[in-house]
Amino acid sequence: MEGSTQGNSLGRVNLDGIPPGVLGIARVIHEAGFGVWIVGGALRDLILGVTPRDWDLVTTALPHHVTNLFPKVIPVGIRHGTVGVQFGGTAVEVTSCSWSEQGGILRDLGRRDFTVNALALAYPEGVVLDPYEGERDLHLGVLRAVGDAKSRFREDPLRVIRACRLVAYYDFHIEPATFRALMEEASRLKSVAQERIRDEIYKLILGKQLGGAFECLRRGGVLKQVLPEFDEPGSGGSGAPRSSERYLHMVATMAGCPERLNLRLAALFQHIGKHGTKESCKESPLNESSFRESAKVAALVLKRWRASGHQIRTITDIIKYQPPEGIRNWDDPTIRRYLNRIDSPLLEDILLLAQADRSARVDSQRLLDEYASFRLRAHSLLESGEVVPIGELAVNGKDVMEILGIDSGPLVGRWLRKLHRMVLENPSLNQRKILMDFLRKSEL
Repeated sequence: MEGSTQGNSLGRVNLDGIPPGVLGIARVIHEAGFGVWIVGGALRDLILGVTPRDWDLVTTALPHHVTNLFPKVIPVGIRHGTVGVQFGGTAVEVTSCSWSEQGGILRDLGRRDFTVNALALAYPEGVVLDPYEGERDLHLGVLRAVGDAKSRFREDPLRVIRACRLVAYYDFHIEPATFRALMEEASRLKSVAQERIRDEIYKLILGKQLGGAFECLRRGGVLKQVLPEFDEPGSGGSGAPRSSERYLHMVATMAGCPERLNLRLAALFQHIGKHGTKESCKESPLNESSFRESAKVAALVLKRWRASGHQIRTITDIIKYQPPEGIRNWDDPTIRRYLNRIDSPLLEDILLLAQADRSARVDSQRLLDEYASFRLRAHSLLESGEVVPIGELAVNGKDVMEILGIDSGPLVGRWLRKLHRMVLENPSLNQRKILMDFLRKSEL
């Protein structure tokens, strides 16, 4: 990049790093006689050398002009002058600004949240407008509000979480005046739709700098707004809760998990049950009752966030079926019964969370040794075919009804479950003759 960071213009940016579809949309708008700029997070990432996820354009064209220029346009935010354009296999949001080219785009940038997002790349010149010295802040690693920070947060209180999310992704340091305003405005999150809070938290927890991001959430008073379940005893009920061992353990466990949404959400909620809030506990217990309790609290939070039923079941199962301490002493039938309760696609995430949880503990080596032994035995039993699902019994419900002379109903299921328990105890019994003989000798 050439030029100075002072004033409105930075110099030029090479357009080669921009996808052809984005350039194609900009070209169509430009050739129709309208001004068009690439703006926001995409330009921020382009300057940082990060592959942008989403692309946004601002244009002097009004929404109906844009609609007439492209065959496929979706009114994603027509109330705010935004439409979604799909062109050349690329989806881009296009927002209208004032007809006055320079004044309109500058006003648009003045309404943005942080200086690092208040950048605009003019097409086709490649000139970058930077009225708030966002490029300088980018290279300094500073997150600074555009203009008056309190006003920016009041315009959209969700920005207090977004600030922490940008810390998670870019390891920014939030400028002191911006952070003070964040603390003062955090309580306004009560007015934000739970779905918007959920989506921002989901993005945040997939970042690489979770320690810094969660410290922003905690010290800024944001965590107690979006997750009051983490409001620690002794935190005073307002402001930032103290940095408890449970909180630190949670952050370390999340950071130790791969960047998969449901897995990291399970790590977030894994010890959220009341057992984990006892100040007398050094760390949350690794026992089945604690995991069940945390799964119940997680379900309540996820329902509040309007998560889907499938996602709630997935996350709570990952938590609920965490292997407890003492698994080294489990015999093979106990491991088979445990594995039988788990949907096979979830097993890898369950084990990854167990590993991350144990790695974050004081007595980590002993617990990791125990876990490694258990994981090896569990995979061995699965690969040997000894964990027989109830649907793979050598007999079925029709066999049970014929031999016992009973009609279809709950009793058939009870007998199948009894046979299944026998087979999990001793897989060699899963033979049709053996199970049929057992049924013939049984009494109702």
